[in-house]
Amino acid sequence: MHRDKAPVDRPVVSPVPLGEAAGRLWDGVVLVTGTAGFFELKRGRGRPVTS
Repeated sequence: MHRDKAPVDRPVVSPVPLGEAAGRLWDGVVLVTGTAGFFELKRGRGRPVTS
């Protein structure tokens, strides 16, 4: 996935958001990746991944 010609890893989210929640998540990804100097955001999974 690329945003403004820079590669971007996709968000890892479980369970996968749908509809408006997915759009809000993507809007947030676009916001932070558009910030000069932003490189990485990561946190531990504190709970098991669900499907």
